[in-house]
Amino acid sequence: MANEIEVTIGGATYLGEYTVSGRGKSAVVTVKGNGLTTTKSTQLGELPAEQVAQLMLAEMVRAIKATK
Repeated sequence: MANEIEVTIGGATYLGEYTVSGRGKSAVVTVKGNGLTTTKSTQLGELPAEQVAQLMLAEMVRAIKATK
């Protein structure tokens, strides 16, 4: 089941969704947003999955903006 997330960058709000596979140190977050999908570890369980997902969505948005 996907969870919705949002980030605000430069006054604009961007929406995405994320899922988490695994637990603790082996957890992996997958984010879908702005037509892209990316996957990343929760950094050995040090960060909450939602925070990792928000950081990933922000990275995706910034990458898209940089190519325009």
